[in-house]
Amino acid sequence: MPRRFAATVAAIIGAFLILEIIYAYRLPRVMDEFTGAHYIYLTSKLVPYRDFHPPKTVLAYYIQLPALAVSRGHWGQMTAMKIELAILWAAVLAAAAFTLRGEIDSRAVLGALAMTVVMSTFIERATEIRPDAIAAIFGLASLLALIGRRPALAGFFCA
Repeated sequence: MPRRFAATVAAIIGAFLILEIIYAYRLPRVMDEFTGAHYIYLTSKLVPYRDFHPPKTVLAYYIQLPALAVSRGHWGQMTAMKIELAILWAAVLAAAAFTLRGEIDSRAVLGALAMTVVMSTFIERATEIRPDAIAAIFGLASLLALIGRRPALAGFFCA
């Protein structure tokens, strides 16, 4: 059963990742993504809160910085940021599935994972270039820590 669980998680996450990469190239950008990308760019060149005032906390901007280094041109960099977020979400969802398997029936975990990755709101917004998607990752990590009865770790992720 553990092998079948891992294979099913890999198939679900793989399908999610393929769809998100297609979306990264095909879906139109929303207005907030251009603003978010601009703040990530400013974070790469200037010191936040000294040289400019970002609208949200800067950890999410720093997490998205590696995508700027691997591509050229504004559009390519925005696409790379979206792909980076897709990869990050894929890793987080897989980790969540394996974490929850110890707490909940594996069939329920697989069902919840499958429903999550096909929910249009999630797949369209998970890779938006905004700090909110990364904040949601930390919120999920905090919830998983609470489910695992580790309140200090939950507080760390929440902070």
